[in-house]
Amino acid sequence: MPDTGFSVEGKLIVLTAPLTETIDHAGYFIQMALASLPARMEGIINQKYPKWRELERNEDGSARCMPAGVRLVEASILRQFPAEDVICCYPEDLPKFIGTRTRVVGVSTHNPLGVTFAAGVYASIFGSSREPINSHYGRQLSQTLKHSAYRSSFKVFVGGSGGWQISQTDSFEDLSVDCVAEGRSETVADKAR
Repeated sequence: MPDTGFSVEGKLIVLTAPLTETIDHAGYFIQMALASLPARMEGIINQKYPKWRELERNEDGSARCMPAGVRLVEASILRQFPAEDVICCYPEDLPKFIGTRTRVVGVSTHNPLGVTFAAGVYASIFGSSREPINSHYGRQLSQTLKHSAYRSSFKVFVGGSGGWQISQTDSFEDLSVDCVAEGRSETVADKAR
């Protein structure tokens, strides 16, 4: 096996989010477009922002940019676990950080099934409300986790504003999700399934 600089042991806790939710190009405009345009129209984004998939990484390979919610969860976890056990990474880097030691993969998502109001309204303008771009990338992330060689060793926890889509449609198995946390983490009344 070639030396990639990464251990097959992986990290104990891995945090991530779909590619479309980790990018920061062109401010919020591109985020709205990725949440609204059907996946078949991704070429428009590629033409206008040809470098939108270019991501910055830290020296250890971890993600430089992540949604604020992921960073808050990371900060909470780091109060109980040493930094060497926790990593935030981009979806394409998951195989580098998931390994035999990995027990939890936390995923933040805004629109895993493409059923938000914006997706329904804006995507339908283009003749289809099926699978907006960010839902497409969310499903790609789910498939990466589902087909991981270590999947039987870790649990997938999903949070973020789109978690309700999974619990309300009972898409746990399809998206390879073990638990959805709904609501804000800082209130006692919130529940997790």
